[in-house]
Amino acid sequence: MVTLMQISIRLGKAYLPVLAKTDTGLFLLIEPIYTADLTLDSLSAAMERVRAAGHPPMPHPSPKEWQHIIRKNPLLRAAKVKNWKEFSQSSIGYDIEWTKQNVVLRVYKIDHRGWSIGPLKEIHFPTDVSLQTLAEAILEDVRLRPEVQVEGSPPELT
Repeated sequence: MVTLMQISIRLGKAYLPVLAKTDTGLFLLIEPIYTADLTLDSLSAAMERVRAAGHPPMPHPSPKEWQHIIRKNPLLRAAKVKNWKEFSQSSIGYDIEWTKQNVVLRVYKIDHRGWSIGPLKEIHFPTDVSLQTLAEAILEDVRLRPEVQVEGSPPELT
């Protein structure tokens, strides 16, 4: 079961990595990175693929492996950018966390090192919320952030 999902929006595209869970409980983004247009159908379908992938187990990275993960991040490759500084321009991030009490959608800014700044906003949903409802909430938020959209292309909620 997925307990955490990350979605990054940059220049009119959504990037959704699969999150592996290390033996120490840390989540790391791994390939595949699913991409979606900023439409309800496309984003909901990508979220479903991430949920179906689950959290593959992996050993905790060694210090040398950490350096490789930081430099060769699959999210940067998927977005066709060279570094986090470039990615952080015109981007916003969303985390969805499933807990026993509720589902929390957090909105955050991504800094030049790839770290989350925030949360800027937190929205709580009941535990039985659908992925489509979560996708609608994300797209509504993106509509308020023209800096992450392709010029003249607000997200579609239909």
